[in-house]
Amino acid sequence: MAEPKQGASGLRQGKERCKDLIDLLPQIIFEAAKQGSITFLNHAAFQLFGYAQGDFDKGINIFEMLVPEDTDSVNENIERVLSGESLEAIEYSARRKDGSTFPVLAYLHPIMHENTVVGIRGIGIDITPEHKKTEAALRESERYHWDLFYDVSDAIVRRDLEGNIVEANQAMSTLSGYSVDELGRMNISNFLTREGFNIAMEAQQRQLEGKGALQRYELELARKNATKADIESVTTLVTQNGQPVGVQAIIRDVSKQKRLRENMRFYIAAVTKAQEEERKRIARELHDETAQSLASLSLDIEAVTRDSEHLSEAVIHSLELARGKIERVLQGIRRFSHELRPQVLDQLGLIPAVETLTQELKREGKTDSWLELIGFERRLSPEAELLLFRIAQEALCNVRKHSQATEAAVRIEFTKKEVKLRVVDNGRGFELPEILDDFVGTGKLGLIGMRERAQLLGGSFSLKSRPGKGTSVAVEVVA
Repeated sequence: MAEPKQGASGLRQGKERCKDLIDLLPQIIFEAAKQGSITFLNHAAFQLFGYAQGDFDKGINIFEMLVPEDTDSVNENIERVLSGESLEAIEYSARRKDGSTFPVLAYLHPIMHENTVVGIRGIGIDITPEHKKTEAALRESERYHWDLFYDVSDAIVRRDLEGNIVEANQAMSTLSGYSVDELGRMNISNFLTREGFNIAMEAQQRQLEGKGALQRYELELARKNATKADIESVTTLVTQNGQPVGVQAIIRDVSKQKRLRENMRFYIAAVTKAQEEERKRIARELHDETAQSLASLSLDIEAVTRDSEHLSEAVIHSLELARGKIERVLQGIRRFSHELRPQVLDQLGLIPAVETLTQELKREGKTDSWLELIGFERRLSPEAELLLFRIAQEALCNVRKHSQATEAAVRIEFTKKEVKLRVVDNGRGFELPEILDDFVGTGKLGLIGMRERAQLLGGSFSLKSRPGKGTSVAVEVVA
């Protein structure tokens, strides 16, 4: 009978050692009945929650050890554990005896007795140090981002979807003339025109519809001192829990750049006008003076050769050769005069003038070219007709010199409000740079000139080309 007594004693000793070991653990170990009354707490739990043995003897419920806000969640999770479901670790807000709280990560498991669930057993880990580290890192991140937001040179505004400003940085205050506090009580409509406000709201709607995460547009801003500023606004949506709640706008004053662009456009327009006037003058002088003088000289030589009684055969032959050279020079001058300023453009308009360009290219025999007219032709302003003609002329000149194309088509379409010009060829094409202005470095100024002429008309210019796939030049202007 001694052996069973030793076995029972060993079992009791094992349980005592297990209890001692559990008491030494830094983690919270607890057990509770199905109704939530605590049946066991280890030493770490007593210390962390601030309970004494007397409190335990009077009875402690698990819900006393948690904040009321977590009651529903705890009830639900206990039911899930009692039903046999295995749960991952869950974070709760634990409550000490003195009412203070701390974050705890809890693992819950069922207590089984004779295949029946009789309660729950849990391990809790105080994650306050990790929370403190996370909160400190979050505060540092927030401080860094606030400093960045506040001190960055570009103006930044955060607003709700109705346009009410939530935050604005110092750069926005400097730009607008309003203090940061004043801006925080304003709506963007207070310093935008009605048209500008509508532009901002339309861009916001496109973002809400998923038609572009980033929107860029120009507006006019009214400063507090009643002066105006041209601004560029780049906006993105601000989301919370996956839902859009506002807009963040990065704003830059582009007044100087806009004035420079306008001055440059004015300068280019003035230079272009001067060039065209000079072309016109030279073409007129070549046609009215040089060409007429050469024609008269040709007639004089012809008259001399008709009276050939006193001339030798050699002299007559030399005069005929000279007259032939004069005729060829005369043809070249007439062609050059026509290229400088075709009279058909002033007299008949854009369509006949462009048609002469396609016919001349076709007569050279290397490229079959033609004009396609879409819509009902109408006369445009002299400036519009001239600039569109020059674009078509430059495009066809490129076809002649560089494309090695066998076909080239010029399509001119008249709509109610616009005129669209497109020149397409099936030539060898070329690789486009990322920015069209990069052509300046390669000497391809003709393409830049076409774009500048389109911009002088307030129109759009596009260029498409791929090696072996031909080239397409397109211009659209309101006219």
